[in-house]
Amino acid sequence: MSTMTGKIMTVCGPVDPSSLTRVLMHEHLHCALYEGAAERLVVEEKPDAGRLAYLREHAVPLLRECRSEHGMTAFLDASMPPWRGWTDIHTTISRETGVHTILCTGFYREMELGVAWVKRPEMQIWPYVRKAP
Repeated sequence: MSTMTGKIMTVCGPVDPSSLTRVLMHEHLHCALYEGAAERLVVEEKPDAGRLAYLREHAVPLLRECRSEHGMTAFLDASMPPWRGWTDIHTTISRETGVHTILCTGFYREMELGVAWVKRPEMQIWPYVRKAP
């Protein structure tokens, strides 16, 4: 039997579900999907030192408070690649706060033209998804 059976995969490795208490089910540690100045979708997932510094200043204290004051032990980050922070950023923040991060998989497909950032037909399916195997 696999050692993964019955486990939840987090950015820091598998955990037993019984070790989790309160879990937030749809959160975004960081999500950047549209570059407004360039009027284009974000098309690659890449590291960003500025993002890590920002999250350490703003998100880490809040996650620690959620853990200590409200018993939250994990959250599911619903940001899809490539808009989310680099995976190493999630691992660093998880270790610094003691809050497990579960990254979602899959892709989001925007279908309606004229809504939010979907200004041209080629934006209806993310370029990242088109290139994915």
